[in-house]
Amino acid sequence: MYIIYRIIMLLIQIEQAAILVEAILSWIQIDQLRGVYEFCQRITAPLMNPIRRVMPIIAGLDFSPVVALVLLGFVSKAVSYIFIGMMY
Repeated sequence: MYIIYRIIMLLIQIEQAAILVEAILSWIQIDQLRGVYEFCQRITAPLMNPIRRVMPIIAGLDFSPVVALVLLGFVSKAVSYIFIGMMY
């Protein structure tokens, strides 16, 4: 059970890191990092696109990364509570 828990938590952390990298690289236009930006977009698209459809862009700013990070935080806590309850 512990290994499954660690794998799920690692995947959540990878998604969080990809969201942060994508958000930072969207503000900085560096040609050498274009591949990294596109890779992060492919990883985060399944989570970010539904949020972007629902949430409007406010004053030219896209707040969907913030919402996605908050949601992933809730999911991380929920997974922790579920697995800790199962282990003990």
